[in-house]
Amino acid sequence: MKKHKKMILTAFKLLVTGVSVYWLLKLTDLRIAWQSINAVPVLIIFLAVCIMLAGFVVGSFRWWLLLRHTTSTIRYRKILPSSYLGIFFNNILPTTMGGDVIRTLHLSLRGISPKALIGSAIIDRAIGLFTVLALGFVCIG
Repeated sequence: MKKHKKMILTAFKLLVTGVSVYWLLKLTDLRIAWQSINAVPVLIIFLAVCIMLAGFVVGSFRWWLLLRHTTSTIRYRKILPSSYLGIFFNNILPTTMGGDVIRTLHLSLRGISPKALIGSAIIDRAIGLFTVLALGFVCIG
């Protein structure tokens, strides 16, 4: 039964990914996109991707630190896939909270307390908001 659910979930993930990629390709003029990419030096693209990935890892680490206060048994490598799922769905879904719901649901299906997950996701959002506001004030004045 558990194996059957896992296969359905994997099929659903593949379907969502396939539909998303098809939709994006349909909306994009690939010739113009390729020209834009070729205009940027490879080193700049590489550095941008590295910085973006580092930001994802740091965000996952922050969430892991918050969760460790409520669920001492959770390992970082268990958080990372859920965080990447959340980032993926934040970029696809029309709301910014969709990714939080997905990453929380993903870990709750793996036995982590939903209360701890929801609480830590709210605190994580509050930390992110405070950080953006603080950076805004620093940049303004």
